[in-house]
Amino acid sequence: RQEQLRYYQSRHEAAEALRESEDKFRHVFDHSVNGKSITLPSGEIHVNRAMCEMLGYSQEELKTRKWQDITHPDDLQHTQRMVDSLLSGERDSVRFPKRYLHKNGSAVWADVGTALRLDQDGKPLYFMTSISDITERKRAEGELQVLSSRYQAILAAVPDIVAEVDENKVYTWVNRA
Repeated sequence: RQEQLRYYQSRHEAAEALRESEDKFRHVFDHSVNGKSITLPSGEIHVNRAMCEMLGYSQEELKTRKWQDITHPDDLQHTQRMVDSLLSGERDSVRFPKRYLHKNGSAVWADVGTALRLDQDGKPLYFMTSISDITERKRAEGELQVLSSRYQAILAAVPDIVAEVDENKVYTWVNRA
């Protein structure tokens, strides 16, 4: 009788620990400030609230889409190569920039990190992905590139000698003059 009681108590404690673990995972997934997705090898996605907000879709709308449907067409091939490198076992995880398509049609730049979860036989179960919106950073980089090009063109056109010197009085840049 005591042995049976310990057995049931042990099972109850294990079940409680599992429920607590699942609850923690669900909370971290659902309430992360970064986009999160669980993606099946066939392409179906389950996403968190942050991902929905990032792309302007509801969770119900995204349940009917695959990752290919919300990826910018110019980034499909590169993203597929990253997925294939995980499926082939070449890599354990990948991190890369890509563009998603917002519901309004605009591009959303993202820093994507993903890893493949395998079952005990080594068969693919799902990809666990974390997505950070880097659209503002990409916009700022573009503006900086435009300003840099303008700066270089102006300095190259100056007929006088213009040079840049570092703290050791070493020339680091000079114009054509």
